[in-house]
Amino acid sequence: MRAPHETQAPAAQAAPAAESASREAMIQARLPVQLKALRGQWNYKMYYGDRADDSVVALVRFEVEVTDSLYVLRSLARPQGFAAVLFQGDFTQESRGTVSEWGYQPSYYEEHRGQRGKRWAQMDWEQREVRLSDGARLPIAQGVQDRLSIAWQLSALARSQLKRLQSSTGIQIPLILTKNIELNRFFARAIAEDTIDGQRLRLLKVEREPRPGKRDASIEVWLDIDRDMLPVRLRVEDRRGRVVEQVLQKESW
Repeated sequence: MRAPHETQAPAAQAAPAAESASREAMIQARLPVQLKALRGQWNYKMYYGDRADDSVVALVRFEVEVTDSLYVLRSLARPQGFAAVLFQGDFTQESRGTVSEWGYQPSYYEEHRGQRGKRWAQMDWEQREVRLSDGARLPIAQGVQDRLSIAWQLSALARSQLKRLQSSTGIQIPLILTKNIELNRFFARAIAEDTIDGQRLRLLKVEREPRPGKRDASIEVWLDIDRDMLPVRLRVEDRRGRVVEQVLQKESW
């Protein structure tokens, strides 16, 4: 599926929709993605730049609730220090949807940053489209994730589809952004030890492959092998080289 970047007329959506259906049929045999019933809260520190400099810009609380059929993910980032002056308010995210054989299947996502207006995405799985808060309507395929569910989906994939993540082809995941959908391919690159908040952990590094000819942001999710692939470190480097990193705090373990 070619990742759509703008609203298209219904006739123009037919080809991406057909290609999405074909891809879904091809990978059906490699399902399911297994989600476990889960309820918990985890605290992270958000750093701007190198975390060794202890440049904490926000404290982040993740809340996760997964049942046999439904899930809710919530995140609250509270700016600290100079960031509190710049952003003047919390950054909240919420993703909710159903538990399917594809893993997390979002039905609604929203985010609200400080005093800015709320942005949201509403998924219609009968019509196979997402409606964005700016009025755009875009086709979606099974396996699509939003900006909050992506890390937890990678955790679930690492538990149930690790060989696929470690393969030369990796796993493709469409990601719903605020204005478009972006098709990403993720790979499990390495198992390494790292010290996270004073604790020595064995971590699986999952990262996004840059798209050919694109200057993409770098996305890394580090999963704790000994804690059921819990996301303990998330690192994003944007196209300008700016780095933001979230690191799990020891009291959350």
